[in-house]
Parts: sequence; structure tokens; C-alpha cells
Amino acid sequence: MPRSASIRFLTILAVLAVLGGCSARPLPLSVQAGASVAIALAGEAALGDAVGYGGELLAASGRHDDQRGELRFVLQPIAGGSEREVSTRIVTRVLPDPASETGLRNSAHASLAAFGIAQIVAILDVPSDVAPGEYEVSVRRLRRTDSGESESLPAPLYGQRISVLPATVGSSTGAPTPSTTKVGAFEADASAQLIDLIPLPKLVLALPKSPPPAALRLVLGYPAEKIRPRAVIEEQHLGRSSIVSWRDDPERARVTVDLVDPSASVEAIALVFEPKQPLSAGRIGVSEVFVVSSTLYDRDGREREGAVTPVSIR
Repeated sequence: MPRSASIRFLTILAVLAVLGGCSARPLPLSVQAGASVAIALAGEAALGDAVGYGGELLAASGRHDDQRGELRFVLQPIAGGSEREVSTRIVTRVLPDPASETGLRNSAHASLAAFGIAQIVAILDVPSDVAPGEYEVSVRRLRRTDSGESESLPAPLYGQRISVLPATVGSSTGAPTPSTTKVGAFEADASAQLIDLIPLPKLVLALPKSPPPAALRLVLGYPAEKIRPRAVIEEQHLGRSSIVSWRDDPERARVTVDLVDPSASVEAIALVFEPKQPLSAGRIGVSEVFVVSSTLYDRDGREREGAVTPVSIR
């Protein structure tokens, strides 16, 4: 669609959040060659570990998503012809406000199960020399290797069509939407804020269900040469009725987690981590984080049976 001077980068994200978008094609897409377009993917609960983040803004800051890989978007002409890769400005997330209906539900259960709490969104810059026409958008995921090449990984399925308009439409010439936000006369670069919305990698641990525990103490072991723990969070849960705390013992490479959840509604937690040297020391695998000990409690404070299981890295 033609670029307007009144459109700002964060406005695109806000509109996508309102749309609640996903791969379900909420609206037909069009973009002027040379301009920017926002692509809404499904949430984490639907896409699982097939998502990578990254993009030019992240690379420009000296960072890459070497644990999960980075998403690339390709335009494939409907009528046949050569495909074109577009420039991925950033792949990031949009979270719900705690006061929204999504936030008040507290978790990704029921109607939210297909999408999860956080919408995944990509901002793309379409080259100015892409021929006008109808295209299918496909997604690929690539990850850097220590040899300097890239390896291909399973990527999210995506079937949205997009109409590319000519680079010049009337008096409008397609140009990338700047990564800025404007309030009144004040305008600032929003690149750092957009990068900060990208989630660090995390290892998801499933809690026993029917029902989940009302409290637990958990000790995890991890490979200290590969990762630095940054947090333990409630996975796909906003924590309105629960508390989670954690502490790290880097000398022993142990993380101790305490969860109190009287509502017994937390079905998974996640160890958020920062990879140390993924291209040399290696990337972490699910089996490298292990349960040293776990004690689970029911709503009456009695110990109960059940296992905490590492299931995936996202």
C-alpha cells in the first residue's frame, strides 16, 4: 500500500495487535514496491519451535538468533517466474495489555490455544524493483553455522497472498517506513525498543496436569559452558494468581525454582537463557537441561506425584 508520512513503525505493530492477526488471513495484503509491509504470523503456541527471530535491525546491533535461526520471507509469483526474497527488517512480538480480555484470561487456554499469548510479527521491506503482480508469501528459517554458511531449518507454514503495486503510484513513490515513533513534535528512533521485544531463547518444561500443581520446588541442571540463565517464567501464562521465583548457582550450574499457584492453572514454565558461544561451544539441546529434583504440592499443601519434563526450546 502507498506509504504515508503519517504512518509510523510502531503504528503498524499496534494495528496488527488489534487485528489479532495470524496465518488465518484477516485482511488481503498489498504493498507498493519499495515500501514496507507487516506480516502477522500465528503465535508461539501454534508455531512451537519452528520460529526464529532476527532481521536487519538485530544484525546491525551485532546480534543474531544463533539458537533458533532467523526467518526469511520470499515472494513467489502466482503466474510463474523467479521468486524474490524481501528484506526482513525485524521479527518480533506484540504482547497483550494486562487489562485486555486476552490479558484477563491469564493464559493461552481455550480460544487462545491456537495462537498463544504473544503475536509474532515481521516487518518487511520490499525491493523497489519487484514487478507488480500477485505473489504468495513463503517463510524460510536459516541459521548461521561455524563454517560461515547457513543451514536450513523447518519453518512456519504460511500461505498469505500479497499484491505488489508499482513503485510509483500517482505522486507517491514507495519507500521503507522509518523505524521511528512520533509523539507530537518529538520523534525518536524505535529500533532499540523493537529489538527489546524479541524474546530470548527458552527451554519449556511441562508440568503434570489434571490438575497442575498448586506449588512446586524444582532444581534444574544446565550446561554452564553453553548458556547463562536469565529468568524462569510461567510459559503462556500471565501470572495473575501465581508467583514464581528463581535463583542461579553458576558454580554448580544449578537453578532452583519455586512456584506458588493456588489456582493450579500453570501448565508449563520456561528457563530463559542467553547462549554464550553457540557457533563454537555449540547450541543447547533439550536433553542438556535436566531435572535434579522436584517436589510438587496440591492445594492443601500435601506432596503429590507427577514429573516435570523438559519438552522444547523456543
